[in-house]
Amino acid sequence: MMLVIVLVLAPVTVAQNPIVIPWETLEELNYETGEMTDSVKRLDGQFVEVAGFIVPIAQGQYLDTVKEFLLVPNPLACIHVPPPPPNQMIYVVMNKAIPLNMDYRGVAIQGTFTVPEISPDYEFVSFELTGISAEEADIDYEDPLDELIY
Repeated sequence: MMLVIVLVLAPVTVAQNPIVIPWETLEELNYETGEMTDSVKRLDGQFVEVAGFIVPIAQGQYLDTVKEFLLVPNPLACIHVPPPPPNQMIYVVMNKAIPLNMDYRGVAIQGTFTVPEISPDYEFVSFELTGISAEEADIDYEDPLDELIY
């Protein structure tokens, strides 16, 4: 008599820790020439976390949520006058809308980071992030308006 043992191997899901990207690293991309350091190249396609502030560019039917936005390094960065340089803006598309009010002290976005080829379509933004999660962040920043208080 022969005994046959069959093992069924189930895929093991391991929680992946994101690579935390500081904004200073993103400055290592020359947005005019497309030249970048190896540290920026290695981020392409990786699961990352970036903390910043939301600049909505497309809101859904409700004004209190956002799914598509720019992530910028400080709350005073605006895409109008003057906008941050392209290597300081990330185009984010979340897998589901997030509350806009979670951005009072910043937001940390986790997802897949992409460094697209420089083209006319990417004149204002150098990076993309497909977001899968967002949480409130408590980001310290210097407010230049504090110096103007009499």
